[in-house]
Amino acid sequence: MIKVQNNTATRVALPPFLRGLSQADLADLSWTDPALGVQGVSWWPEVNESPPLPDEFHRYGDETLTPDSERRVVIVVRDVVPFSDEDKTVILERTKERALQRINDGYTAELNAILRGYPDPETKTWDKQESEARAYQSDSSAATPLIDAIANARSMDKAELVHRVIAKADAWISLSGAATGKRQALEDAIANAGSLEVVEGISW
Repeated sequence: MIKVQNNTATRVALPPFLRGLSQADLADLSWTDPALGVQGVSWWPEVNESPPLPDEFHRYGDETLTPDSERRVVIVVRDVVPFSDEDKTVILERTKERALQRINDGYTAELNAILRGYPDPETKTWDKQESEARAYQSDSSAATPLIDAIANARSMDKAELVHRVIAKADAWISLSGAATGKRQALEDAIANAGSLEVVEGISW
């Protein structure tokens, strides 16, 4: 609601003692106690007729308030103000930072989904398992203390365990490599984007 007095509209908060009144009551306050000082004042609803923003690099500035006595409304028209080049750069960079975080979160979530079935201490042995398995594959006399311990605990043939370790390692390399490549490609897309619309359209 906007205050109207002497056919002039101003943004003034509705006094507490008038809150809760109907729109019709606020449009004509001649019935109020003169001591309240609002008999010659009205509060009319506003109708926004501001032009749409042409793009993300414009904002609304000052407003013009025009009372429409026929409809008992106030027409609000806000100026469209372009951002400065400096503001545009800051806004775009902040949007890119948020997009990159969004991409990184998606990347992490995808890899964590693969790792979810394994306890963290076990995943920390994967590099050692792989290195020993590949060493054994190249030379069956290579020292493989971790592989030996796992094979013994599982009562599994060492060659079979080596085969499984290498198969899992290759699968992990393929999956994590594809996810990493995707993340890097999206990072490049964000860096090269020249508009907020393009940046905001980039997702995992």
